[in-house]
Amino acid sequence: MTRNILFMAALGLLVSCGGKEDSPSSIAKQNLTVDTIAVKEVVAIGKIEPEKGLIDIASPSDGIVTDLYKQEGDSIKAGELIAQLDASSTNLKVADLNEQYRAQQSQVQLEEASLRETMAAYSNQQRKVTVAKDLVAKGAELKDNLDDASMQLKATEAQVEKGKAGVQVAQAKLLVLKEQIKLAAFESSQKQVRAPYSGILLTVPVKKGNAMKQYETLATLAPDGAIIVRAEVDELFSSRLKLGQEVSIRYVGNTTLIAKGKLIYMASYLKKKSIFSERADDQEDRRVREIKISLDTKDNLLLSSKVECTIKL
Repeated sequence: MTRNILFMAALGLLVSCGGKEDSPSSIAKQNLTVDTIAVKEVVAIGKIEPEKGLIDIASPSDGIVTDLYKQEGDSIKAGELIAQLDASSTNLKVADLNEQYRAQQSQVQLEEASLRETMAAYSNQQRKVTVAKDLVAKGAELKDNLDDASMQLKATEAQVEKGKAGVQVAQAKLLVLKEQIKLAAFESSQKQVRAPYSGILLTVPVKKGNAMKQYETLATLAPDGAIIVRAEVDELFSSRLKLGQEVSIRYVGNTTLIAKGKLIYMASYLKKKSIFSERADDQEDRRVREIKISLDTKDNLLLSSKVECTIKL
């Protein structure tokens, strides 16, 4: 009886161990990777953007907003004025420098007139010296008179050199003032905020009377041009991408096709998630490959919308 019990226990243990042994099919399933699966589509998450990207227009200078010429949703041309900052001090500086410039122009004219007068006197003294030389040679004039005329000529020559230097100094001051006017005019122009491209203003978060810091965002512009999708593909599938692959675009959570497109750009490196990362300090170790997709239409597409991009491999 005891031997039968021991035999049954041993048999049960053998059956139990045999049940845990992996079959060839289960081992194959465990060793399956993406490379061995016939993946036909890859889904990337992205957002709709202008081809040039959304542009934050910064204030080139600090100051108080005195005038707003454009609002959210307005179309705008490149170089068109969006806002004016208080430029009273810079405008006064420009006006003062212009006044100094006009005064210095008069000084230059005065110095040039004085030089012309001195040069005329110099020419006259040269003739007197020539005549005195002839008379001395003929014995009709004393040599002392020639010496006096020669001394006068040298004195007048020195006055000419002094006059030339005076003209050069006056002209140099005029050039300095001209450059100062240019600099002051540039400073004044920095109080104007203009559009770098033609497009549509998506946001203008400031109001008249707001104080702006230098380089603070005053508006966000969507430039005219093509609309694309910028998306990120998980590193697991990044090597399967090829330029020209067809892409179907849908809003996240919606099965309705909103656009079709083609893959037109693939980053040459992997990076951390950036488009829709939850936090800047996200510790997730996954890497993604950034891609760009051209679209066959831009009708009824909302910029910055989150979309699913189904890429056909």
